[in-house]
Amino acid sequence: MIKHLARVLLPLISVGLCFLLMQYLDADQHKYLIFLIWIGLTLFINRTLEFILLRCGLKNLTKRIIPRFAMDFLASVIWLISFAVYLKTALDVDLTALVATTSVSVVVLGIALRSLVLDFFAGLTLSMESPYEVGDWIEASRDIVGQVVDMNWRVTRIVTSDNYLVCIPNSKLASASFKNYSKPTRYFRESVSVILDYDITAYQAERLLLSAANKVKEVAEAPKKPTVRIADIEGDGVRWVLKFWVSSYEERDRFKYEIQKNLLKNLYLSAIRPSNRELNVTLLKEDKLRNRNSGMLNFLKMLDIFKALTDQELKRLADSAVREVHIKGRKIVNQGEEGDSFYILAEGLLKVYIRDERGKDQEIARIGPGSCFGEMSLLTGAPRSATVQAEIDSVVYLITRENLLPIMEANAKLVHNLGELLAERQLENETLNKIWELDGNVEDDSLKNAIIRRIFEFFGLSQHQ
Repeated sequence: MIKHLARVLLPLISVGLCFLLMQYLDADQHKYLIFLIWIGLTLFINRTLEFILLRCGLKNLTKRIIPRFAMDFLASVIWLISFAVYLKTALDVDLTALVATTSVSVVVLGIALRSLVLDFFAGLTLSMESPYEVGDWIEASRDIVGQVVDMNWRVTRIVTSDNYLVCIPNSKLASASFKNYSKPTRYFRESVSVILDYDITAYQAERLLLSAANKVKEVAEAPKKPTVRIADIEGDGVRWVLKFWVSSYEERDRFKYEIQKNLLKNLYLSAIRPSNRELNVTLLKEDKLRNRNSGMLNFLKMLDIFKALTDQELKRLADSAVREVHIKGRKIVNQGEEGDSFYILAEGLLKVYIRDERGKDQEIARIGPGSCFGEMSLLTGAPRSATVQAEIDSVVYLITRENLLPIMEANAKLVHNLGELLAERQLENETLNKIWELDGNVEDDSLKNAIIRRIFEFFGLSQHQ
C-alpha cells in the first residue's frame, strides 16, 4: 500500500518542486516548467484514479477485476484533455482548426483501420458491460473454451484446459453469443445420460444414478442437489439424465469421470451390463432371479471378510440373503441396539453417524454401493456402534446369523481368518475396545483372540473343531 501511495504522490511532489524553481528562473524559462507542471498534474490525476479504482474503492465494492484496457482508455482521455487545455492556456493555440484537421485525419484512419476500430470500441463496450472478467471460464464457440487471462483494446486472451493460448478479437465476442461458466455464480449444471432397459424401474434408476453422483464429495456438497429425469423413450430403452451442479469448469471433466465410474460400478454390482452401443444398458433377459443372485455374489466376492469362503459357500450365502428396500430418511440400524445381522448396500447411498456425549448427531461416513456394515454384530452379536440411515432410496442385502451358521460349522478355520481381519479393522475403534473391556494399548493378538473367542461363543461352536 505504501508503495502505491508513493507512486501517486511522486508527481505531486515534482509539481511542487517546479513551482519552487520558478522563483529562481527567468520568465522566459517558465514555459518549460509550466509544461512539466502539466505533465505532473496529469500523472497525478491518472495515478490517483488508478489507485482509487484498482486498489481500493470500486474494486472492493464490486468484487470485480477492472480490465487494464479500461484504465488505459481512461488515462488516454485524461491525457488528451490535458494536452488540449495546455495548448489553449499556455500556448494560446486555436483549437478549432486543430480539431477540424484532426477530425479529417481520424476519419481517414478509421476507414483504413476499420477492423481495429471495431475491436477497440467492442473492447470498450465489453469493459463497461463486463459480461466476463479475468479468471472467468467462457465458451466462445463449440471448439473454444478457456479461462480469460487478459483483455486489451483489441483482443481477449483465454487459455484452454489443454493449455493453449487463444486470442479472440473483441468485435467477435461483442457480436456473437457466448457462455460464461463463472456467472452469475460459480456453480453451473452439467449432466450425464444413460440408456436403461424398460425392465429397470424408475426407483432403481434413481438409486443407481443419484448414488453415483452423491459419492462425489464436491457434487454432494453443492448448494443444489443432483436430480434424475427421463430425457426420452427410445427403441433401445429409456434415456435417463442425471443433472448435477459443478463449482469449477476446470474440474468438470473430473467430476463427470468420477460419476460415470461410480455408475459403472453400480451397474456391475446390480448385474446390469453395458451394451456395445453408447452407454446403452440392458438387463440380462435369461433369468432375472439368477441375475439378482449373481449381483449378490459379486458383492460378497468384493468383501474382505468373506475372501476365505469357497465359491460354493459364497453362492450358498448369496442365495440366503434377503433383499430390503429403504426409502430416504429411514434408519436401517440404530446406535446401541443389539444386532446379529450384516448388511451390504446394493443401490443408493447411506449416511453413518454417531451420537456424542452431548446428544448431538455427528456424521462420520457415507456408504456407497458395494460397501458393507454390521459385520461385528453378525459375527459377535455386538451392539451397533453407529446409526445408519438412507440418504436416498436404497437397496440392501441382509445376512443373518442363521444364514452364516451352517458355513461356520462346516469351516471352523474361517473363524480365525475373520478374527484376524476384524482385529485389523477395529483395533483403534474406541467403541470396540469398550465392548471387549480392553484398554487403548491392546495388542493385535489380544484383540484377535478376544474376537475369535467371542465368535465361537456367539455361534455356539467348539474351539477344538
